[in-house]
Amino acid sequence: NKQIRKSYTEISKIYFWTATIHNWLPLLDPEQNKKIIISSLKKLSDDNLISVYAFVIMPNLIQRLGACPHAAFFPQYISEDTNLCISTV
Repeated sequence: NKQIRKSYTEISKIYFWTATIHNWLPLLDPEQNKKIIISSLKKLSDDNLISVYAFVIMPNLIQRLGACPHAAFFPQYISEDTNLCISTV
């Protein structure tokens, strides 16, 4: 039985976001993997899809302080009546 979790993010609000690696494996320890994460954050930010105010990359997790400036990043998940960004994990 896999549990389904729904997350709601209000467009243009600032959030603290954390992503952890399953079983806390240190997959982000190699420098090359950190560079992939940084270049991905930069690309998303340069394309104005996310705002990045601060981030931390640890061996087994990533944390970001930022926002989703508009609905274009998650168009299929936007609730028109509430202006919330909705994703299911």
